[in-house]
Amino acid sequence: MGRLAIEKSHSEAGDCILALDGRLDSESVALFDERVAALLAEEPRSVILQLADLEYISSAGLRSILKLKKELSEREAVLKLVDVQAPVRKVIDLMGIFDEMDIFSKDESADIYLDAVQRKEKYKDSDFPL
Repeated sequence: MGRLAIEKSHSEAGDCILALDGRLDSESVALFDERVAALLAEEPRSVILQLADLEYISSAGLRSILKLKKELSEREAVLKLVDVQAPVRKVIDLMGIFDEMDIFSKDESADIYLDAVQRKEKYKDSDFPL
């Protein structure tokens, strides 16, 4: 119980990826929050939570993810969830904290969406339509 491994990487597009393996619950949420605080200090424009190996999420874990989503939103950055396992997806869907556009399967590419968001931000003050 409480076992959680977090691996940080970056996509080719520069998105920050946190791959979670194990359980995000009351015993492991402090580790997640610590890693998220370090990540936010880097001021990322987009964060992807890779959840293919996340077996379980508790209400404490959901609160931490919601807190991350809110913080990123306030910074005009985005959070996407990728490869969410069915039991975890069911809990997330029941909570209603994520839009369908925020959750991707391994067959879909969050990179395409995030690239479009980044281009829009880059050219938001220009006269060129995207």
